[in-house]
Amino acid sequence: MKYLCILLLVTVVYNPSMGQLSSTVRRGPWMPNYDSLYLGKPYAAFDITSLDGKKINNATCLGKVTVLDFWFEGCQGCRGEFTQLNQLYDSLKADSSIQFAAITFDSPKELPAFLKENGIKYPVFSTNDLQKFKKLCYGMGSPSKIILDKEGKIASIGLMGFDNSKLSVDSYLSFIRSLK
Repeated sequence: MKYLCILLLVTVVYNPSMGQLSSTVRRGPWMPNYDSLYLGKPYAAFDITSLDGKKINNATCLGKVTVLDFWFEGCQGCRGEFTQLNQLYDSLKADSSIQFAAITFDSPKELPAFLKENGIKYPVFSTNDLQKFKKLCYGMGSPSKIILDKEGKIASIGLMGFDNSKLSVDSYLSFIRSLK
């Protein structure tokens, strides 16, 4: 019995799938498995504008791998990712076949000061509407990520953050580049 308990504990603690980019990361038993619901399906219709006036929508996603990061100012988990997201963006910004969009529902009037204060380099889009935000992130909450392939279909979706040591900037880069 003692050995069975130890084996069970090791199995639960060591889970090699945690290093994969999928919704199994940080997914509790109370949350739906977003992979089975959405992987391979077209992303919801959307059209939003960044703080600097750049538009992104389903049409602008075609032919490009698109990384959508969902966050908001009051989310401590989101704030903890800013450094890694800057690194990810810096690694991707020169590649015209990949685009990055950080999406929030925070007021576009207040965001510039917040972005400057936190050193955020990547493009930020504000829905300025919590309901629209929830629709775009499929109700997952924050921080969450959706990665679209070049056909605008969902290649990865889930509550994926950098707080799990097995999910690094390199893991994201490798996965994103594999979609090109």
